[in-house]
Amino acid sequence: MPESIKDKNGRTIEKESYFHIKDGQLFIRRVDAERAIRAADIPMDWPGRLLDSLQKHPAFLESSKKHRFPGKLEAERAMVFDAKLIDC
Repeated sequence: MPESIKDKNGRTIEKESYFHIKDGQLFIRRVDAERAIRAADIPMDWPGRLLDSLQKHPAFLESSKKHRFPGKLEAERAMVFDAKLIDC
């Protein structure tokens, strides 16, 4: 995904708002990541299949962990992956 993308309403979605690496861990805010995927005109016909695939990935550590993404005032729930096992 690019560093930023505009949605259909013209709002900019910054990659760091849903994809953040800190202390060797990759945090993904799935809801916002799916919004960015749709804004990039990539079909999301099976979001359940995406969730299942992410949870089965060997780098997957946990879900629903609170994490404060850059530029956000509050922590939000995110999926966590071992960044060393993913080509970020």
